[in-house]
Amino acid sequence: MTLNDIASLAGVAPATPARQHPFVARQQFLGGTHVDVTGGHQFAMSSDIAIFRLRGRLTPEQSFRLVKVVIAAAREQRVRDLLIDTSELQALESPSIAMRHFMFREWARAAGAAVRLAFVANADTTDPGRIEIIAARNSGASAEMFSSQTEALAWLRGQR
Repeated sequence: MTLNDIASLAGVAPATPARQHPFVARQQFLGGTHVDVTGGHQFAMSSDIAIFRLRGRLTPEQSFRLVKVVIAAAREQRVRDLLIDTSELQALESPSIAMRHFMFREWARAAGAAVRLAFVANADTTDPGRIEIIAARNSGASAEMFSSQTEALAWLRGQR
């Protein structure tokens, strides 16, 4: 599945990258993957980092499925670093602690050791005990949560 395919599923066009990257160029599809979500989501590349911004109003289940597809596609396309920005997402409901644990554990499994995950979220939408990141790391992922895209990009680039 390419960046364009993922954007199509989300009902948006990706930002045009400065140069072609395997995540954009390769035509590989994940068997049977389909997500029925529309909204103003944006896909872009910053150097060798894939950036996915969720926008609009989604249920926790819709967010979960969409992010899982993006992570799986990044892994399939051999993207090493993925930034997932939810700071502009208007959740229709707040996921429970158990759901957060499940979501991040599943996203970690989708990423494996192949994709480093940097999440950007508003402080009021994350668990103060960082259950999300603990679940992801306990499931084998390299993951971290940030309050800004600048911090997340710095971490992915190894500057933190």
